Amino acid sequence: MTDKKINRTLAGTLIRSGDKTTFEASLSSEHPFDRGYYTEILDHGIDAVDMERAKDGLPLLLDHDGKNVIGRVSGIHINSRKLRGTIRFGKSVLAKEVSEDVQAEIRKEISIGYSILETESDNQEDDVVRVTKWLPHEISIVGVPADHTVGIGRSKTFNK
Repeated sequence: MTDKKINRTLAGTLIRSGDKTTFEASLSSEHPFDRGYYTEILDHGIDAVDMERAKDGLPLLLDHDGKNVIGRVSGIHINSRKLRGTIRFGKSVLAKEVSEDVQAEIRKEISIGYSILETESDNQEDDVVRVTKWLPHEISIVGVPADHTVGIGRSKTFNK
């Protein structure tokens, strides 16, 4: 457990929402993430993600820099064991530049900043830690992905 904010980087494929300023995205998943000295798995069960900060949306940053707010992520929810939401870009020059790169499918990578509240060790592997309770703080557009299973455009679900 840590009070320190940490990040997890993700990637995906663009899905336009029609108005070219909003985009559907997967924000995080249970894909194992190598932290160097252990492998982390973020649990996405209904009680695992503390949605207190996310209920009114989260800030969209560039490269986890709190001085570079480029938009907002709203409608944050869990679906198919992924955290998902709608990205809306702001009107600043920087936000418009990043939005244009997203539209051109140049920038597709997302990283989530979060705090770990509770963990448990995986019984089968000593070096695997399951984060059973965590709190998202912000979403960032970044340059280098780590989790290829989520990102901009990865939130589309299909009804059967």
